[in-house]
Amino acid sequence: MSWQEKKPKPRILHIIHGLTVGGAEVDLINKSKVLIQDFGYDITICCLMRWGELVSEAEGFGVEITGPLMKHRYDAVAGRYLRQLILSEPWLLIHSHLFASNFVTYAVMQTIPPNKRPPWFASEHAMSDRWGKAPLLLDRLIHHQTVCFLVPSQVTARSYIDHGLMPERVRVMPNGIDIDRFNTVNRSQTRSRIRQELGISEETFLLGIICRLEPVKALPILLEAIKSLSVQLLIIGDGSLRSTLEDKIITEGLESQVRLLGTREDVPQILAALDLFVLPSYSETFGIAVAEALAMSVPVVATNVGGIPEITHGQDYADLVPSGDVNALTQAIRGAMEDYSSAERKAKKGTEFVRRELSLHKLAKFQHEMYQQVSPPPTEL
Repeated sequence: MSWQEKKPKPRILHIIHGLTVGGAEVDLINKSKVLIQDFGYDITICCLMRWGELVSEAEGFGVEITGPLMKHRYDAVAGRYLRQLILSEPWLLIHSHLFASNFVTYAVMQTIPPNKRPPWFASEHAMSDRWGKAPLLLDRLIHHQTVCFLVPSQVTARSYIDHGLMPERVRVMPNGIDIDRFNTVNRSQTRSRIRQELGISEETFLLGIICRLEPVKALPILLEAIKSLSVQLLIIGDGSLRSTLEDKIITEGLESQVRLLGTREDVPQILAALDLFVLPSYSETFGIAVAEALAMSVPVVATNVGGIPEITHGQDYADLVPSGDVNALTQAIRGAMEDYSSAERKAKKGTEFVRRELSLHKLAKFQHEMYQQVSPPPTEL
């Protein structure tokens, strides 16, 4: 047996609140798959509060799932179990995700002697202006003890640096797009099939949005914007606003225009059926749904917020409008309908960018290189 075959796999412990469907959670699962299959990592994900819909997928390609450790959000006893987990293995590093998990990890790390603490990465997927003074202070404390503080976009990085985080420790790690999922879709054939399944004609101008049904996504704004347009809208996703949206659709008489499809596994196929993807969010740290739409060459209208302009290169690959402006959103959708060839040209340019710069394999390789740069390689016992 060669030395390479004997060399132990680098072991990573990820810590996150749970594996429900969300941008950070999906990105963690996707990159873990590549790190396991292409770079030979041994990955464990510790779910603090809950498991979630993504657990079976992660276990299917070799991730070990542990937890949930916490019976409720103030469960101090869980810290003891997390401490034991951190000290139980020679982890190459610990990587926590999102503020609550970062804070719990920080608290537990204080109970471990510095010479026994594994290197620690922390990822945050919210803009700093989402937090009040106390969370931002905690973020600075967390940041000072991590090797690296990862965020998904340049604008998010700037927001934390402006609030006191050290620029040299803040790194941008965009969410990755699994290009293979889009390469296998024949858009023309899939468009016809999905529309037939949903009872939507080929002639219908079909809008779509894929998101969590939460206030930040500004879905009521979108419903207002389409009232005067001859379009249909598919809303894919679930969340706390579902019943509110159902009521609004009925109240506004939009039953014939709007359909709530819930969570779907066939996102590339749904995108292939659309004429236009619309994202009216008030805030987006990255905008993964915009990148996915462009990966399928679907024209995009979105708000000019957060990390979206980094994906669309301003107005180069999509039409961007101010957030909260119903009239501007209506006019942008109408403009795409009236000059669809121009909207398609923008989208195709965006496709080239997304496939070149945001591919999952490229970004997982970048993450692998980052892990190796800041952590000593494991040694044989």
